[in-house]
Amino acid sequence: MLTDAQSRQRPVVIRYSPPDARGTSVRRIRPRGVTVANGAAYVTAFCESAGAERRFRTDRIVEAWADADASPEPTAIGSGAREDDGTDAAIEAGLRPWEKAAPIWLRLDPAAQWILEAFTVRDQRQAPGEQEVIARITSSSQQAIVTAVLEAAGAAEALHPPELRERIRRVSESVIGAATL
Repeated sequence: MLTDAQSRQRPVVIRYSPPDARGTSVRRIRPRGVTVANGAAYVTAFCESAGAERRFRTDRIVEAWADADASPEPTAIGSGAREDDGTDAAIEAGLRPWEKAAPIWLRLDPAAQWILEAFTVRDQRQAPGEQEVIARITSSSQQAIVTAVLEAAGAAEALHPPELRERIRRVSESVIGAATL
């Protein structure tokens, strides 16, 4: 998608996970070229958010979509084609096609509430006098949710679906195991 946008001189919107900040940011970029340095691929682009030329590591681009309209359909980087069944029903229910998956519920302490800005929030609940938030979010990339919960360092917890909780547990265990070697 990035090289196609470059050849057509068209903008692309990306959700990017910067190495020096928690969470992700959404940026509108105009790709200029792709390079490889120190074993990592980078896209050089004019970033409209920064108003300057920037370099983005491609493995930190969580999702990308063509800047065709106000309700773009993101594509998780590295994913294959999505199934189309249920898309019309999802649109009629007010969901974008990628939001037809099972709802994701997270418990967020104040330190993790940046996650509310990084994803589409479908529902948000907070008990009077409490600081933690329970939120139902959607994302085209389950990996982006896993990454956000792990970046929150205990301040976020996946409540539903159980498969997501299990995936986060497995990733956490593998990271801890690798760190103790």
